[in-house]
Parts: sequence; C-alpha cells; structure tokens
Amino acid sequence: MIAAKLNDKMIESYKKVHPRFEVAFEALKKFAAECPEDGKYEIDGKNVFISVMTGPTKPTAEKKFEVHRDYIDIQYIVSGEEIMGNESLDKLTPATEYKPDVQKLDLNDEYDKIKLEAGEFAIFFPYEPHAPGIAVDDKPIEVKKIVVKVLA
Repeated sequence: MIAAKLNDKMIESYKKVHPRFEVAFEALKKFAAECPEDGKYEIDGKNVFISVMTGPTKPTAEKKFEVHRDYIDIQYIVSGEEIMGNESLDKLTPATEYKPDVQKLDLNDEYDKIKLEAGEFAIFFPYEPHAPGIAVDDKPIEVKKIVVKVLA
C-alpha cells in the first residue's frame, strides 16, 4: 500500500512503479479537478478506468475487506474522510467466493488503519486486502471518491 496527497512531489516517483500509472495519475488529476458526476469512465479500455462515487461511510461492524487479483486500486478522496483498513491476506478469512476481480473477506479485530481526507489517496495492489469506506469514529458521513482501476 502507498498513501499520499495528490499534490505530493512523490507522484512522479509513483508513476514509475507501473507502466500504466502515468495515464492513471494524469486521469486522476483531471477528474479530481473537474469532479464529474458519479459513474464509470473509460480512460484506456480495460487497462485503466475510473469510478466516481458518492455515499456514506459505514461503521466497522458493517464492513468487510476486499481483495483483487487483476487490478490495482487507486482510491482518492474528493470530499469527506474515511478509514481504510489494510491487512495481509493470510490473516483473513474469505467471506465470499471469488467473483470477477473481487473477493470479500471478514474483518478481524486487529488490522492496520489509515485515515484519508480530501486530497489524499491510497494505492492497493493485487492480493493486498483493503477495507475502504470505514466511518471515522464509527460516525458515518457522506464521502465522494474517485477509484482508478489499473490492470496489473
């Protein structure tokens, strides 16, 4: 997992991590500035696409981890704040069967947490479980976010 601000100078270094990150971060910067309506937006076919979504965060008890095999998630907070959980795959129990590029896993009692606010993002790589959308202090609020999916 990588977490940073979108205006961080390290963005240039992050673009070197994966060959599609240049396109992904340029699209993210554009979408963050324009703040389009909720929906799915194609950037580079199935290689890079964006989902813009608005909705409430949820209390910890209502959340599950998710893991992807084929895509990298870049989750950017436009407005609001949320906790994102992060844990190693071997410490989690599957809650669902694997479906096209997502499997849900049960939250355990202890896992790493990062609080993201507007202007910040986290990158989760394949097989890296994450639990986005957790309410800060278990008090749900409305969050607008952009999720960039990058084919690994």
